Amino acid sequence: MNYIVRTENLEKVYGNNKVIKGITLNIEEGQMVTIIGQSGSGKSTLLYLLSGLEQPSSGKVFFNDRLINNLSDKEMSDIRKKEIGFIFQFYNLIDNLSVLDNIMFPIILNGTNKKEARQKALDYAKIVGLDNKVYSLPHELSGGEQQRVSIARALSINPKIIFADEPTGNLDSKMGIEIMELLKKINKDYNTTIIMVTHNNDLLKYFDYIIHIKDGKGY
Repeated sequence: MNYIVRTENLEKVYGNNKVIKGITLNIEEGQMVTIIGQSGSGKSTLLYLLSGLEQPSSGKVFFNDRLINNLSDKEMSDIRKKEIGFIFQFYNLIDNLSVLDNIMFPIILNGTNKKEARQKALDYAKIVGLDNKVYSLPHELSGGEQQRVSIARALSINPKIIFADEPTGNLDSKMGIEIMELLKKINKDYNTTIIMVTHNNDLLKYFDYIIHIKDGKGY
């Protein structure tokens, strides 16, 4: 079995508060996975541990069978630039850059020349249905459109995995469903593993694997 992410007895402590308590997971390549739980349950912390944005207090995290706990900041940054995409609840777009330039940004960071990066960004804008908005600024877009830009940006490096922290949390239910349908399509078309945090039980039908978090424990 090819596990793209796995953990062994993962724990995270902040001060005297143990937020993640001995979680062991095996996530297969190409799966659509959700981490679900109430606010304060530890679900976002678990996502950050799996993606290497946070270091565990104890236990192990493996990405493609590589232990990432002990990697340097540069080594982890190189993995994130080339193999991991991120989508956040509040989009995290660069306000003074157009849709096209926001999507181009990580492509250029990876060393692609500007002409090729531009064409790739146009292709990804089309995939998410924004080919008619490529010269718009983020504030000129609806929330759903801004989230589509962030999805295109995450997809633009052709990542093995996308981590999504409450990507529908700032959207109405109709737009949230549209975003979920887009993520599911990306998962199927590109075999991209998606690990997403949510607190919305109505979205569970989209996932192959559900990780319930309660009081820092997974089940």
